[in-house]
Amino acid sequence: MGYSYGRLVNEVFIQLSLVSLIICCLVYFERNTTRLAKLLSCLLLLECFVLLFFAFKSDFDYVYYWGLTHKRLYGFIIIAWLTGVYTLLFSKLLVSRKFNYILPFTIYSLLLVISVNTLNFDNLIYNNPPKESTGVVHEYLETLSTDSENLAAIYSHSQEMAQEKNEQNSDEYYYSRINQKVLELKEKYDDPRFDWRTFNWSEYKAYKTLENVEVIDKKTR
Repeated sequence: MGYSYGRLVNEVFIQLSLVSLIICCLVYFERNTTRLAKLLSCLLLLECFVLLFFAFKSDFDYVYYWGLTHKRLYGFIIIAWLTGVYTLLFSKLLVSRKFNYILPFTIYSLLLVISVNTLNFDNLIYNNPPKESTGVVHEYLETLSTDSENLAAIYSHSQEMAQEKNEQNSDEYYYSRINQKVLELKEKYDDPRFDWRTFNWSEYKAYKTLENVEVIDKKTR
């Protein structure tokens, strides 16, 4: 049918967002306490869980075949958040209309935010990199921060690729994202007037792995 994984995942998430907004409003503000109203609300929420399953399956398949990106990881986070929202709404229907929804919703959302900040997305992406039909998308890896804990390996591979294309000493390579990133990092921590208020542990660890690496610098060319 001409559907790519990317298009499928995007369409599922758009549908999921629209349906979620409508159903959450209908269920949360429902004032009718009849059995029929409860049954209809439960059916609507069950429909959301089915849609969540398809959203998770499409995102998981995309990651399985084409690797991780920040967008795909945040897709999993959104699914996890919506799963909690639907579960709380379901509890509100089954337990009591006076169920305190706001407090557990706030706690769950805060815990999810803390989890996102605890997980090292860049390191996860490096260990399961995005792919195309031609192989790993190294250009995407070059956009990762020092949190990836593999900046030296990314830079080394970038130099090898530049050598293959005879571009290592060209202006194009000098201005490449990865070369500028490494150059700025070394200049920052090599500077005797370094301001320790700007110290970053992940940056410093990356700097230590790059101490003996030669960087393409216009001043030395």
